[in-house]
Amino acid sequence: MGAIGTRLSLRHPFQRGRNEIQSSHDSCRENMKLRPHHIIQYAAASRLKHRRLWNTGSPACACAGDDSVAGDDTVKSLFDNLNRLHRGLTLPPTIAPLRRRVHHAALHFALPLDPRTSPLATICEGCAHGRQPPPSDRSLRRRRRRCACDVAGCGARRAICRLARRDVTQYGVRPGSPDDQTRNLQRAIDDAARAQVPLAFPPGVYRTSLLRLAPGSQLIGVRGASRLVFNGGASLLEGEGAGGIVLMGLSFDGGNVPLPARRGLIHCLSGRDIRITDCQFTGSGGSGIWFEQMSGDVSNNIFTDIASTALVSFDALGLMVARNTIKGTNDNGIEILRTAIGDDGSIVADNRIEDVKAGPGGSGQYGNAINAFRAGNVIVRGNRIKNCDFSAVRGNSASNIHITDNSVSNVREVALYSEFAFEAAVIANNTVDGAAIGVSVCNFNEGGRIAVVQGNIIRNLLPKRPVGTDPNDGAGIGIYVEADSAVTGNVIENAPTFGIVAGWGQYLRDVAISGNVVRKAFVGIGVSVVPGAGTALINNNMISETPRGAVVGLDHARPITTDLSVGGAQEYAQLVVGTNAVRR
Repeated sequence: MGAIGTRLSLRHPFQRGRNEIQSSHDSCRENMKLRPHHIIQYAAASRLKHRRLWNTGSPACACAGDDSVAGDDTVKSLFDNLNRLHRGLTLPPTIAPLRRRVHHAALHFALPLDPRTSPLATICEGCAHGRQPPPSDRSLRRRRRRCACDVAGCGARRAICRLARRDVTQYGVRPGSPDDQTRNLQRAIDDAARAQVPLAFPPGVYRTSLLRLAPGSQLIGVRGASRLVFNGGASLLEGEGAGGIVLMGLSFDGGNVPLPARRGLIHCLSGRDIRITDCQFTGSGGSGIWFEQMSGDVSNNIFTDIASTALVSFDALGLMVARNTIKGTNDNGIEILRTAIGDDGSIVADNRIEDVKAGPGGSGQYGNAINAFRAGNVIVRGNRIKNCDFSAVRGNSASNIHITDNSVSNVREVALYSEFAFEAAVIANNTVDGAAIGVSVCNFNEGGRIAVVQGNIIRNLLPKRPVGTDPNDGAGIGIYVEADSAVTGNVIENAPTFGIVAGWGQYLRDVAISGNVVRKAFVGIGVSVVPGAGTALINNNMISETPRGAVVGLDHARPITTDLSVGGAQEYAQLVVGTNAVRR
């Protein structure tokens, strides 16, 4: 640590007698009365050489603190206090010289201490058990490795709770009460935020209406046991212009009470560095979480029975949405949106999303597991998605989107979509089992261009799209691309119409299709050959069991040529059909 302090030749805390431990605590209390507003710091040697402990600047142990040198007077004052409080105590026989470096030491905890609100219970010299008597020899042997001076252990966490948290029950809040407790809960939230300490929710049910979060609010409960039940209002928790919010281990029950439009149970606007983790959201009458201009981390939460969307983010400032479980939403699973096309940079990773309905209907606005709209530089990776009415991942006018390493099954429209006014999409290393179209990179007419579609496995495609879509839209297609794109290294199997399609009428430009495996498709690879269509290269693919042909020219969705892998491709100057392995 580089801190400076005294080295005391004391026995390990677990080996000291009860009188010594008690005297150490009394000394700490005495010294803290003299220096109550200092930061208490404890460090414990991770390697206890020669049974000695390092004291690294703890004012509670009468050292100078703040990394200054503790002089002889300070050390003498410590021993005078000990003798005055416990006259029968035998002091250590030797005092090692002061050192300017502390080796093998790690921070135990550091908290501001206010004697008006915090108990004076302390932990001395790295011992993680405060006033408790020392354990027996057998217990010592069993617990030494995991407990003795473990700076990240349970003892330190208990000390933090004793010294630095507020409890809602201190403000007249009664867990399990049938009464509305909004007033007392709001008072507790405001007071804890002013003191910059966490606010604890013991296990129980708390019935409340709208609560407003202040900057720095930290609400912490017992996961699955601390439950806030919504009694009505615009939202359950609201924060506007509040940064540094932490919500951890709480359950939010919306009771299926309808929320106003564009609201969530948690509703936060214009804040930085929010953390929502290990929480549960159920029965929301709107969205689970609604963000506008927020940054932070939403992770390890569970969303069930949500009337619209689990999480909506507008104009994010840097958001991570990771490792959440979302099951049963009526609009979309996760929406990353912007009011105008621009950089967003949100990361949506490692979530499990299931059972997403397109409740309001439409032709693709709803029923998607993950929807990125106008949001640039969004990364969607490693998600497990199944049973969606429309798409697993839909990027609409979302430039530089990455859709990688997702596992998708049983979606009923395009599984992985990049559409409309986007530039640049990477769609790679995904598996799709069951969709109307596996991958679609389209709308060159709107400016949609530049894509790499690589390393995907796509199979068991559906012959029709869901009700509500344009009946002229295609289905049963593995991969569809239009402009400035490379399609390589993909495996496609069981496609009722086309394995791969390049272009829609004249909307085709600079597409390379190579190194793919296409099996059991009506047409292996279809390519637009109408007047005005651009250049396409089809080479080094493995195509088998395609009764209508391995490579066929198209007029929109209609095949109009014979199998061009056999001959006839030279009639189309813009088309290059190279050597492909074809098994008929």
